[in-house]
Amino acid sequence: MKSKGYTLVELVIAVSIIGILITIATLDFKGMQQKANVEKITREMLSDLSNVRITAMTMKRRYIITLNPRNYTFKSYSSQEPDTAGKVVLNKDLPTDIMKLGNSLQAFSNDTINVDDRGMTTSPPAWAIAVTPSNSSAAVDCLVISTVRINMGKVNGT
Repeated sequence: MKSKGYTLVELVIAVSIIGILITIATLDFKGMQQKANVEKITREMLSDLSNVRITAMTMKRRYIITLNPRNYTFKSYSSQEPDTAGKVVLNKDLPTDIMKLGNSLQAFSNDTINVDDRGMTTSPPAWAIAVTPSNSSAAVDCLVISTVRINMGKVNGT
């Protein structure tokens, strides 16, 4: 006798295999989203910080960058203005925390980076900023800001 259909056992096995594959793909997709989000934030911060340095050089203006766990703000100053004045040129809220990277991760609390009219950071001499969660498998998740350059990298250095 010829069979023209599938047995119930064959259908149950096929549906089970499809369910397992969908579950694996969904778990991996969440990790990929987290990784992409960390990389996106790191690259956006690099772009914003680089733009403020270039603008400082071309417009001959000072900038103060204020860092907090979930946002950062750029203020523009002329050479005559005191640090209490200033015009906010960028205020960006972040979907995840950024932290100071030293011997350990520490939360920012209105910490400032000063950029002079030559585009150089004047204080502090160097900063490391980590985009959390740093345990993601993102290719880049931190920035190192020195006097004349900004580098992207990984928190654990690999």
